[in-house]
Amino acid sequence: MVSLRAHNLLASTPVVVYGLIALNLSIYLYETSLDGAALQHFLDLWAIVPKQLTLELAGQRLTAAHEWPTLITFQFLHAGWFHLLGNLFCLWVFGRKVEACWGHAAFFAFYLVCGGFAGLAQWMFEPVSILPTLGASGAIAGIMGAYIVRFPRAKIALCFIGFWFAQQVFYGALSWSEAGLHPVSLGDTAQMTPANIAYAAHAGGFVVGVALSLVVNLLANSHKRYAR
Repeated sequence: MVSLRAHNLLASTPVVVYGLIALNLSIYLYETSLDGAALQHFLDLWAIVPKQLTLELAGQRLTAAHEWPTLITFQFLHAGWFHLLGNLFCLWVFGRKVEACWGHAAFFAFYLVCGGFAGLAQWMFEPVSILPTLGASGAIAGIMGAYIVRFPRAKIALCFIGFWFAQQVFYGALSWSEAGLHPVSLGDTAQMTPANIAYAAHAGGFVVGVALSLVVNLLANSHKRYAR
């Protein structure tokens, strides 16, 4: 059995983690209040629509609104209770320790950066899709990457995160091959299946989280050496 308890006490109250949980819950409750047409319009406006982002990069736009802000806003939308609660559980388990290590402001910035790059990773694999890409999974994958860098000997890091990342790679490759190397975004708000999960976003967020954490550790160690 893998214990979900931190191996030592948290240094401070993880206010950002709690705030993100409350915000994601509130936005999803708002989503559930919308009917089919209103929900689709809401997702088209605030989730990443890869085709719209592609056209904007080419100097064209399908709508008056810019698509770039959706690299942030898509992180706070979800496609169902299972999607939402699974993400929030992982955020609670891993995010509290990472926030304690990084500090509140840096942790929040790190969360958004990982999520933004996760959205770009998914867009790169499906640049002409009209299905909305949404969810906090990429940002949380980045947190999991930071956790495994900071606590590499923790049992939960070795077991849960290692298994999770291998699963993303395996099912992502399987879904892309079955779709003719044309992956699909997490745009089906009625049902989540392996075929419509944004595996590229998960893997992209995790890799960015690991990379940023390694850079931060390197800079911190260099600073300590020069400070002696």
